[in-house]
Amino acid sequence: MLYRSLLISFTALGLAACSGGDYEERISGDITAPPPNNSETLPSSGVVVNGNLEDSETEATGWNGYANAGEATFELSTDQYYSGAQSYKITLGAVGENSWEIAAGPVGVPLEEDHTYYFSAWVLGTNGAIANFQAKLEEDPWTSLKSKQVDVTSSWQRVSFSFDSPPGVSTIQLPVEVSYAENAGAVIYLDHVSLVGAPKSGIVDIPIEDGLPGWSSDWRTNTLTYDADRGVVVEPDWANDDQIAMYILDAPMNFNGVTLNYVVDITQEFKDAGINLQPYVQQNSGSYDADWSGWVNNSDLSVGVNVLTYTPSAAPEDTQRVGIQVKGAGRSTDPSTFMSIMRVYYEGESGSDIPLDSGWSVSDGLEVDYNDGGVSYSPTEADHQLTYRYDGPQNFDGAVFGFTIVPDQAFIDSGAPIQPFAQLDSGAGAWSCWINGGTNLTLDGITYDCTIGGDGGFNFDASDSMRVGIQVKDSPAGTLTISNVSITAAE
Repeated sequence: MLYRSLLISFTALGLAACSGGDYEERISGDITAPPPNNSETLPSSGVVVNGNLEDSETEATGWNGYANAGEATFELSTDQYYSGAQSYKITLGAVGENSWEIAAGPVGVPLEEDHTYYFSAWVLGTNGAIANFQAKLEEDPWTSLKSKQVDVTSSWQRVSFSFDSPPGVSTIQLPVEVSYAENAGAVIYLDHVSLVGAPKSGIVDIPIEDGLPGWSSDWRTNTLTYDADRGVVVEPDWANDDQIAMYILDAPMNFNGVTLNYVVDITQEFKDAGINLQPYVQQNSGSYDADWSGWVNNSDLSVGVNVLTYTPSAAPEDTQRVGIQVKGAGRSTDPSTFMSIMRVYYEGESGSDIPLDSGWSVSDGLEVDYNDGGVSYSPTEADHQLTYRYDGPQNFDGAVFGFTIVPDQAFIDSGAPIQPFAQLDSGAGAWSCWINGGTNLTLDGITYDCTIGGDGGFNFDASDSMRVGIQVKDSPAGTLTISNVSITAAE
């Protein structure tokens, strides 16, 4: 692990880190020839410094390679490359007992709190070698935020995953761990490491879920499929120049002046074919008027993850479709690998003082549903909870939490009451709030103010945390949605 104080780290390129031992030398075998650099400019690496390894011909600035056991050399290489004309070459001799004892990758990679980050990198090398890609803290306890292990092949392959930035962490490392028994004598090349971030709060997400409910290709003949890593995959029908992926909101919205952000994953084939993209919003009935001012030239796209922004200015006030068109007219080829939409979100607070698009938990066996209406759950037993956690230090003593809660008809018919509450991990709780069920509830929702504490018990330090939310009683059925939570501090 990088910067582990008890271990020796070697950063000089071409320096062999040795701890002795014999190994059977393995050649890298037939490795695919370097591809041409098809872009006039290098693809974006996001927040990774020198992710394309082209800043210098002699030094991999922003990278660190180390062998705390076994033998390995680290160097810039022009033998193989995915983008530009250089890659990072790891030549392995004997290996250690733990995967992390030999590794290399970018260090000091900056993060912002409350963001989701999308990682990608390219790897090529000895067939049968193993590479474990990590996003990891740079200090003890060296926590892994996300990892993905792949079998290396003699052709370039892309590795990708996403993770959320942890509180209080401003930089991380992105090591690729290679100390595996299978890797003795292997050669591994790394290139085009990218990390792109997008905020989690202060925004509303368009749902992208398994089965793609709400998504459509409209009247086009392309196919939309769901991928857990890539989101909405747009599989084109190249009998038509244009392809569509759109989401239909539950209710119309005025998007004029609202910035929409599309996190899209672009393949090399797609980029090389010269295809453009067109974000748009549109009515879902009547004349189907739309705002077509969004346009992204192919030259502005990078291979990998891109965050595209689009602010409608002439949209109908009752637009309900949020989409993107793949504009294939004039393309040089019909790509066989597909672009995808990993995320769509728009900026602007929902009005709630507690985010309604992340951070909520439910009782075991239930699922949180983030949707256009807020955050929902479907309780089936008494005491099933939907809660949001605040870590200390916080002072909520005497604060008023105003819950707007929307039941569906099944919940109203169940007659179950609702209990807003707050609970400290250290034990203190506020359980005096109560909303009668049945005819006291309506499909339009109910707003209820719940005051917690007042005697100093909810002014807590960093050693404590508080859950705030709702639970149900009796025999519930159906679904509850929290559409807003206001917080008014004690005077």
